[in-house]
Amino acid sequence: EAWHWLESQFVDPATGTHFSVLIADLEGDADGSQTEQLAEALSDSRGLQVIQLGRVLKIGNVGDVKQNIAKAEGTGRTWLREKKADVLVWGRDTGTFLKLRFLSAGAPGRPDGLGRFGEVFELPRGFGPALGTQIVSLTLIAVAPATEAQGTYLVELLKPTALKLKKLLDDKSPGFESEQRSRLQHSFGVAATVLGEQTGDSDWLEEAVAAYRAALEERTRERVPLDWAATQNNLGNALQTLGQRESGTARLKEAVAAYGAALEVFVAGGAGHYVGIATRNLRGVEALLAERRGRQ
Repeated sequence: EAWHWLESQFVDPATGTHFSVLIADLEGDADGSQTEQLAEALSDSRGLQVIQLGRVLKIGNVGDVKQNIAKAEGTGRTWLREKKADVLVWGRDTGTFLKLRFLSAGAPGRPDGLGRFGEVFELPRGFGPALGTQIVSLTLIAVAPATEAQGTYLVELLKPTALKLKKLLDDKSPGFESEQRSRLQHSFGVAATVLGEQTGDSDWLEEAVAAYRAALEERTRERVPLDWAATQNNLGNALQTLGQRESGTARLKEAVAAYGAALEVFVAGGAGHYVGIATRNLRGVEALLAERRGRQ
């Protein structure tokens, strides 16, 4: 650990001319091959500056899990400040698959919606180009809240990646398993939501709604309740934004239903952090709905 720390002191900070991605060495990646593959996948995207830190960010295994995660994220944000980077990609190589986390340099605890922050993303070791595209998409989405002033530039980077994801989903030939396809649908939905918000183009939001609903067909409440709830919450985000841009109340009512369904599962699952996010979202859209009804 001392050697990794010393080595990291010679890593140059971000230049500030591109969105910068800091990659921590994956815990358990003994030969560094999976960390290197991750860096290569992100380096293939023009406009991203990739910085390999050479240090492992670990979640402690003694004591309270939430506190351990919060402590690790605190360390990660220190690294982001030191290297002037926009997002940190970190996680663990289990020997069978990779468990990745994305940490934005934006303000912690901001209620930007589930699926953008804190969610653990799993993919097989030795992943191919298709899943590399998904990693790029998730990384750019994680950048979004910290870079609102650079929204146009973010769209330029995210749009071609989102279109690649859409093409993957439209092509029925790739042999994705049900769970992987649902993750791709979910990732595309979040990317399309960000594009719809940043560009003002509601067609992207319509794409997001369709993608989330397709993901829910495979990501069922009975099989993976918390994942199902996360997708319901993000569906509510897209519907709410559409509802704000339209004159009627249909979309807002759908958003209320989506947030309510997500909240019910989060409460039952004891997911306190996500209960807070879904509650704020539900109250916000209910207030919009009440205001619009009052005008009619």
